Parts: sequence; C-alpha cells; structure tokens
Amino acid sequence: MKCALFSVLAVSVMLACESDRPFAPTPPGLSALISDGGHSPGNPHFFFLPPLVKPVTPPPFSGVFNANLAPVVQICALGSNGACSSTSVIRQFTTLTGPFNPLQVFDFVQVVKQLQLYFVVWRPDWVKLNSGVTYRIMALVGSQALGFADIKVVRTEDEFAQVWNAGAFVPLLRGAPALPITFRIEQDALCSGGVDCTEVTVGAAAQDVITTSQRAAIHFDAGSFSQNVELVIKKVMTDGKTTCHTTDLQQFNDCYDIRITPNIPLNAGHFARVEICLALDPTDVDAGKKDPLLVKSEPGVPGVVELTEAGHTLITCPGYPTVGSPIGAQAPRNLWNVARASWHFVQGLFDPEPLHAATAASLVIDEGLGGLTGGFSHFGWVIPKTFSISAGNSQAVPAGTILPINPRVCYATTHPQLAAIVQQTVTFTITGGGGKLILGGGEAVVDIAQMPTGETGCAE
Repeated sequence: MKCALFSVLAVSVMLACESDRPFAPTPPGLSALISDGGHSPGNPHFFFLPPLVKPVTPPPFSGVFNANLAPVVQICALGSNGACSSTSVIRQFTTLTGPFNPLQVFDFVQVVKQLQLYFVVWRPDWVKLNSGVTYRIMALVGSQALGFADIKVVRTEDEFAQVWNAGAFVPLLRGAPALPITFRIEQDALCSGGVDCTEVTVGAAAQDVITTSQRAAIHFDAGSFSQNVELVIKKVMTDGKTTCHTTDLQQFNDCYDIRITPNIPLNAGHFARVEICLALDPTDVDAGKKDPLLVKSEPGVPGVVELTEAGHTLITCPGYPTVGSPIGAQAPRNLWNVARASWHFVQGLFDPEPLHAATAASLVIDEGLGGLTGGFSHFGWVIPKTFSISAGNSQAVPAGTILPINPRVCYATTHPQLAAIVQQTVTFTITGGGGKLILGGGEAVVDIAQMPTGETGCAE
C-alpha cells in the first residue's frame, strides 16, 4: 500500500488542472538548483528520491540508511538574494513521533524503514502561491540543513516535461493537489563537511563515543536513553570572528559542539561524561594548579555553565605531548590537561539564567544536549578572570587638587599564557565633592569614565 500511495500521488501531480495564470521564468540572479548527494554540490549522505526527482539507475547511494533521526521539512520562498529567511517559510513539517501512519502523510514527516526513506506530502495552497516566485524544499536536522530542492511552478504538461527532463528543478504543475517529498538520510550525513566530527547511534546500552582525533569523547551509562538517538560530536572551528562561547572570559580553540537528535533528555538518574583535551604551558611549574574551567554554553546566548569534575578515561590527546618533571615537581606529570566533567539532565528544569550544581558529581542543566538552539551545545575551556584595584581607590583631596595616585584597575587570569585580559571595560566614578576625571592628558574632563584595559590588562 505504501508503494501504491506514492504512485497515486505522483500521478496526481502530473494530471492536476491548470490555472489561467501564465508561466513565469525564474527571476534573474536566483541560484536555483537541487543540492543533495546526487546533484553537485551536495551532502554525500543525503538524497532526494523519486517521484520528487528523476530516478537514476543504479541509485547514486551506497551508505547505511539512518532511521533514527527527526528531520524537519520546510517550504520557503526564495528572496532576491537567492536564499530563504525565517520569515519566508510558508510551510513546515516536523517528524511524526511513533509508527508509520498513512492517515498523517499530509501532516508529518514519516520514516518508512522497509523502503529506507523519509517522506511527507505537501498540499500547496494555490491561493497564496505565486508562479513568479521560486520555492525551495529544505530538509533539516536540528538547525543543520542537509539538502534542498528548488521548485519551478509550471502551467502546462509540456512545461512540466521540459523542467523534469532538464533536472535542475522540481517541476510543480499549477493547481496540483499534492507533491510527495521523499528523501534518504544516511549515517554520517550530520558530519558532512565537519572537521574532527563523529556521528553514531546511541541507545539503551552503555556506550563510549570518541572522535577520530581522540581529543574529545563522551560516555553514556546503561539506561541513559529509552530509544535510539543520533549523537554528533564536531569540533567548533574558531578564528578571529568565530568563538566558542559568548562571554568576555578568555577561551580556547579546544571546543566541541555536541548534540543529540531527537533532542530529548536523558532518563532520570543518568548522566553523561564529556572529555576534551587542553594544552597548558609545560614550562610553568604551577601550571597544574591553574586549571581552566570546562564549561557548557548555548551558541549566541551569553554566559557559560561550569561542569563538575568527573575524571577521564577515553581520550588520549595525540599531539599533546607529555613532559617530564618541571623544576620543583616531585614526580613526572602531564601538563597537557584533560577535561573532567559530567552532567545529567532533568526534564523541565530549563532556565536561561546561570544554573547551579545539584550534587558533588553532577550539574543540573536544560533538557538534552541542546536547549535554546534546537539541539546544539558547545563545550570548551575558559579561564576564570580576576581583577584588582592596584592603585588609587577611595582617595580624597582638597578641592582643586589632583589626586596623588592615578586610579588603576587591572584584569588578569590564572592562566600562565593568557595573563592579561585586554579590552575589559572599567568604569571610573567620582563619588563626592564635585571632582572631575581628566582623560588623555587633559583634552577631556568628565564625571564618569569608561575605559578599556590595554595590553597589560590595566586601565588607568
């Protein structure tokens, strides 16, 4: 019956009635195409399938079908820049939670394991659609787009055949009652294009997942999940513009994005442990006493949450050398530090404010590995900052007299290589007596001054 359903829907698209609106070509400047593993460029583990696209013999895929995901299908109108926006989405389908239901083919994305595909049927609202607009079908898991197919609305069967034979668009006959959207997602689709990325299925059994670099890992104990989920650990590539956390704390490049799909909490009483390598200065005798903090954050959301230490057993940190005894040390030690952290998940306890440790061995955080951003969370290192008023606080002098000590505030960290915190805003204020602050050798006189710290971490 499932195969018959697809055949009927495909025929209904071809034989739909026409409207009186004339066929309009795609406006110039739009980049309209099909992007998947069978159309370049595209994700090599994601494929649109017939009847949405032309059949290919033999099929262009050979990977392992992944039936454990919860994809979202969006229909959006392309703008003049050839892209969709959050406001241009005209229809969205989420994945059905539960077994295949043929009565809900128009409402939810469903997985058909026997056919190794996902599908949903879209009924276009022709009152709201415009023949002069190019529409795009997008398949996403979380916020990651796996592929897209652009739709060419046509008026006649001849135009349908022309577009279909060209293969660059999905043709849709004006007035068609439905369009079946079929696609295949394979293992590793979520890691396509990722650097140091690992994707695995995690279920009810205890499981250790280690990235290919062996510099990041996560452990789940038995019973953490009651269903299979897809876990992705991917290194966050940081540069001068992209950072791991939204914070003014010093942070490192050793950062990983960890997410599960579908984004569900671990079962009550269970926890997961994350391990991430970090290099400290091997020449500093006290480096072992200056451990940075391993934290979790939501991308784009200010603030970080410190994770509680829980030991490490999985990562080996290749390329992170072990050094001998520094001067003054009693025994050899590895100064290339390793993250030690754990967390457990409590359903319904999400709070955008800073969260607090519940016990000595765990941290209560939001549902699942994602929270605010639909499944994405960043885990990495930050350096706790300290500040000191090094000179000139709370001085009082007679009116018309310059303070004997220039007020000075310094910010620093406990990390040996990142001692000074630059561009930290310091506010200087006159609290009484009608005094003024003199800036920059006298060219400005103000009541309150906000100044950033310089290369030494100080402002004065």
